[in-house]
Amino acid sequence: MSNFNIINIQDLLMELGEENLFVLLETFSSPKNSEIEVFIHNRALDFVRRKLAITYLVLDSVGNFAAYFTLANKALEFPAANMSQSTKKKIERYSKYNEKSGTYIVPAFLLAQFGKNAFYSSSEKLSGNQLMDFVLEVVANIQYMIGGGVLYLECEDNPFLLGFYQNSHNCFRPFGERKSDSNTLYKLFYKFI
Repeated sequence: MSNFNIINIQDLLMELGEENLFVLLETFSSPKNSEIEVFIHNRALDFVRRKLAITYLVLDSVGNFAAYFTLANKALEFPAANMSQSTKKKIERYSKYNEKSGTYIVPAFLLAQFGKNAFYSSSEKLSGNQLMDFVLEVVANIQYMIGGGVLYLECEDNPFLLGFYQNSHNCFRPFGERKSDSNTLYKLFYKFI
């Protein structure tokens, strides 16, 4: 059994106050992916205030900041071309087909941010797969309350990340890609939940 706690950032804001929460958030570091570090330091609370996304902190049994993830809800467009019949059947349960664009429009859960704290060191180890299990636990609770059946994410075209999301534990499937304004290639993945 895990000794980690998954805490909604809104609850921490009420419990600690903004100043103390900022101190906690500043303890997060990700030298390999500055995007997730910048988000937790500078944007997570703004996204909560604007009701765009909710961040969940993973704290160990003594309150050390081990990891975090951010969830949002967003309409997702699946291109119907080259989609297997079994996938189409599953997608049709959650979506509406747009004949004009040839896509299925699906309300989905977006895993917008996902990362472990490089500064975290403890005997309580946290694996990436364990962090993903925490994501799925929170999504299952939300799904119970509001419905939905698709979780998706975008990740940089990085062999380690691609392998992690597609491994036998996580089972995300690719469905497209996009380029950012800075010309970074992102791969899109989804899974039925």
